Amino acid sequence: MVGYLRKELLGAALGDEPCDIVFRNANVFNPFSCTWELCDFGVKDGIVVGKGDYKGEEETDLGGAK
Repeated sequence: MVGYLRKELLGAALGDEPCDIVFRNANVFNPFSCTWELCDFGVKDGIVVGKGDYKGEEETDLGGAK
């Protein structure tokens, strides 16, 4: 991965810079616990950077959709 992209992704994951898009109230499957979790997650440059409370240039409420 190019250093620039790695730095951009890390900044978004740490919350130092906004994600491109944040999905709110997503019902996401956790394969480790075999359960569905209601959470928010951020995406930067087409890559999910993490779940949690992120700020984004665009935000979409999924309303608990799977």
